[in-house]
Amino acid sequence: MNSSGVSVPARAKSVRVFAVVVAVGLMYFPGLGVVDLASAALGLPDRDEYVSMRSGYGLVVGFLLPVALFTLARRPTLAAAPVQHVLAAAVAYFAAAAAGGVWTAIIGGVALLVSALVLARLAPGAGHLRPAANPAHRPLVVLAALGAGPWVVYAGVMAVQQRMGSDPYEDFTLGVQGWSALTVFALVMMLNSVIAVFRPPGWRSMLRATGIASLMFGLVSVWVGAVPGSPGPFWGGGALLWGIALIVFSWIPRRKPRLRAPLRLSNAGT
Repeated sequence: MNSSGVSVPARAKSVRVFAVVVAVGLMYFPGLGVVDLASAALGLPDRDEYVSMRSGYGLVVGFLLPVALFTLARRPTLAAAPVQHVLAAAVAYFAAAAAGGVWTAIIGGVALLVSALVLARLAPGAGHLRPAANPAHRPLVVLAALGAGPWVVYAGVMAVQQRMGSDPYEDFTLGVQGWSALTVFALVMMLNSVIAVFRPPGWRSMLRATGIASLMFGLVSVWVGAVPGSPGPFWGGGALLWGIALIVFSWIPRRKPRLRAPLRLSNAGT
């Protein structure tokens, strides 16, 4: 039992059910993640003008968020990183709404914020929304810093295109429109890497998922070239390499601290 009078197994069951319902909704509700990813895949051979938008947004709602939610459902005790990633996506929606003037994107931000708060409340333990007490890990700081600048610049460029009303235009789900879909994607990638710096419980799975998403978006960008929303082959190649680095680092085992042998005092002369 915990302070709220609810047993830990009961809380774990509740968080599993809620996480799976939200994940499946994001993936399969008409017009959401899986549809966007499938549309992007179908448009790859002809380098369709919507490929980058659909792949970026599809990777958020059809891959990254479901991975976070299914990770939480599988191991509710490792709730911190998945819950923080859902919260990061909410922040990305709010930022995209403000930067691109697409105020309907607030709908997605509110939905994800409520989901993060509910998951944090249901998950066993406490402090899931607070930064981990672990010191910042230097290699992860370097990786996050390498990606933060390009992703933020890319998000800003997409927001400018959205405010200018540039073509092409497409309505996505959760209030997102056109170029703002890629603003959301870029900010989610940046925030996810920052969360990993402090290594909250469950960070490895989330870092790995972020790396896979960056790798996939990089491959798409290299392939399609200069279609609307694509960063192009050069920066797409950078996203690909950054993604590989995240994936590799997520598999590196934690080094155990070395134990020093106890100091032995000589008995000579005693």
